[in-house]
Amino acid sequence: MKHFRKALKSIAFKTSWIQSMIVRKIKHDKVDRLDLGSGPRKGEQNEITLDGCLGADILVDATQGLPFRANSFREVYSSHFLEHLNIGEIEKVLIEVRRILVPGGELVLCLPDAARYLYAYAKGVDYIEWAKQTGEYEAWEPAHYKTGSPIDGVNYIAYLNGDHRYMFDIQSACGVLGNAGFTDIKVRKPTHRLDMVERRGESIYISGRKGL
Repeated sequence: MKHFRKALKSIAFKTSWIQSMIVRKIKHDKVDRLDLGSGPRKGEQNEITLDGCLGADILVDATQGLPFRANSFREVYSSHFLEHLNIGEIEKVLIEVRRILVPGGELVLCLPDAARYLYAYAKGVDYIEWAKQTGEYEAWEPAHYKTGSPIDGVNYIAYLNGDHRYMFDIQSACGVLGNAGFTDIKVRKPTHRLDMVERRGESIYISGRKGL
């Protein structure tokens, strides 16, 4: 039991030390933007990145809390990240995002649009095959299991070979933000500097703000 308590104290000390280092970096570099679920890339000027994989500025599981003080960021950006979480985890992450935004700060989201795939299915079409033919976008083929049925596209967006855990359309995305306490929720244009052109054929673009 004594060893267990020592281990807990050691973990708490390391966590506290890491958080203090992050706070110092944010202040020193005048960081006011966070890319949440960034993948393996480093932040640019005034920006810090966070992901659960190596290569980001901060390696953290966002579902376990965000290692920042309240009111730390003017903007949090996230692209094609939340759909990899279940709804309980999504709600926890969004509440944490609202906590770390300054009053009036903005959450800028890009999410996969499941409605496109379901609409195509209702028309008897596999959205991925249609998008490929029209040049709308290129899917990640390892997750596109083909049986010749239009359900193949729905299985792709719903599960992505086991990586997806929640589906969004515009209404549900706005509703989830509203449930997490965000205001001024709206559909936006894909003009943010981190919006990827190749995602446009499959994505929802929305934003919301932390209340003043």
